[in-house]
Order: sequence, then structure tokens, then C-alpha cells
Amino acid sequence: MKVWSVLATLHEPDHERLLRGVTGRMATYFQAYGDALVAMNGWDPAPLERFRADEVVRSVPGAIDAVGTIEQLEHIRTLIPEEWLPAAVGSAQQCAARVLDQFAAGADGVILHGSSPAELEPVVEAYVHVRPEGRFEGRHPNPPGDHPPPETGSVCARHRDAVLSAHRSRWVAETVAATISLRSRRGCSSAG
Repeated sequence: MKVWSVLATLHEPDHERLLRGVTGRMATYFQAYGDALVAMNGWDPAPLERFRADEVVRSVPGAIDAVGTIEQLEHIRTLIPEEWLPAAVGSAQQCAARVLDQFAAGADGVILHGSSPAELEPVVEAYVHVRPEGRFEGRHPNPPGDHPPPETGSVCARHRDAVLSAHRSRWVAETVAATISLRSRRGCSSAG
């Protein structure tokens, strides 16, 4: 079994990007599967109940990270406990240090989430310089043939599509990990 950390990663975001990428994204997750997040993390459910009962939250007509106004997002930020918002935010070096934190906490891999590949490039480059020697020594993080398609049997189409999407996301994450590993091993720059 492998443990993957999903880390919202925002390189030098402005105020709106920070609100949408961290607060807004978590709020959207709470809209969709808040009970599961609270249960998986062993969190007190009271903040989630306050979040759901809040008039501002209830007034947002869709995914909060996509359609919430800055004012709504600023208010919603006050409803979510700080420890529920782990993220890598700041300079490329600060974000790379947060990736190292995830490995130190026991993660086998880290999914850099919430940013485009171009936005993540400085973070990946910074990580190359701090990545511990031998991090992926002796193993390829994305071995060929190690990814059978998920079972879909009698699962409804909506659930099947979600499972397939999550499975594809894992492939992308492992490909990012492989790229970091290969670049580090070869001493490549971002242009290499």
C-alpha cells in the first residue's frame, strides 16, 4: 500500500488566488463530501455543521471555489479551522519545503494540487535542489503495468466516472513524481 498526500500548492498567489485555491477549494469539497473528509481526518464535525448552516455558504449557487465572490470567500475563511487548510503556499522554496514535510510525515508520494503545470514549474525546480539523495533509488515511482483499470462491474456510471477520474489523477501524480525523480537524477534544469 502507498500513501499519497494531496497538497494544495500555490506559488506566490495573489489574495484572490489564495482564497479560491485554499479556502474556496476546501469549501467546495465540504459541499460535495464534507462528512467523509471530517471522518477520514478524525476532525470535530461541529465546524462542518456551522459551515453548512451558514447563510453565506448556503447563498453560493454552485462550487464555492468557482463562483464565490471575494467577500463570500473571505467570510467562509472564518468558518474553516486553520488546521483543516494544509497547503504549500509562498515562494518556490517554501512550497518545496512543504513537499519535504509530507515525505517526512510518511507519505510515499505528493500530489501537487490546485495549480497548472506551468504554475508548478518553479516549485518542481526548487524541489529538485532540496530532494534528499536516493529518494526514489532502486524503484521507478510509476512502473509500467502497475496500474490496472479499476473494477467497474455494477457501479453506477457517475461513480464509475469518478473512480476513473481519480485513477487518472493518480497516474498524473505519479508521472509528476517520476519527472521530479528523473530530473533530479539527471541533474536537469527546467529546460532539460
